[in-house]
Amino acid sequence: DVIREEGTDARWWYFLGQTYKGLGRFEESIRAYEKVIELRPSPHEQAACAAYCAASIAYKQKDYARSLELCCKGLQKDANWPELFWLAGLCCYRLHRDEESITWSQASIAIGHVEGSKRGIDRFAFRFLPGWFESPFEVLYFVHKRLGNTEDAGAYLKKFQHAKSVRLSFEASHGFQKSSPS
Repeated sequence: DVIREEGTDARWWYFLGQTYKGLGRFEESIRAYEKVIELRPSPHEQAACAAYCAASIAYKQKDYARSLELCCKGLQKDANWPELFWLAGLCCYRLHRDEESITWSQASIAIGHVEGSKRGIDRFAFRFLPGWFESPFEVLYFVHKRLGNTEDAGAYLKKFQHAKSVRLSFEASHGFQKSSPS
């Protein structure tokens, strides 16, 4: 009823997307998140967050092309999301679009927390910290390994390991607690 009455309020669509996801109604969840993207003007943090949530669901359903499309929509709303760049790179890897995977992953690193500018560090919304730290290096490791670039793959594996240790230290120093698997 609230959605019918407040159909243009993106917050309610976001909550609906979360609810549908929790109920395992993934297609409906993605559609609700897409409504948030549609309703929020650019730039907007909540629209980027909704895009990441929808893209993550599509990725888990192995719909890598749709996930990539949702990442791009999110980056149009707010380009300070290393997670969106990382997930786009991962989707391209799954789609065997290796050069694009490298580009997206490097963009994630450029604004991420380890070697980057730490863009969006003050944002309010959810963060998938591996996307800020080690995950782009992991994608680059696998891409270069598949391409037969063993030297580059080895270098990215070392960077992945270093970035993961940096993330774990960051989490410990900022009071993050491990959540139990759902």
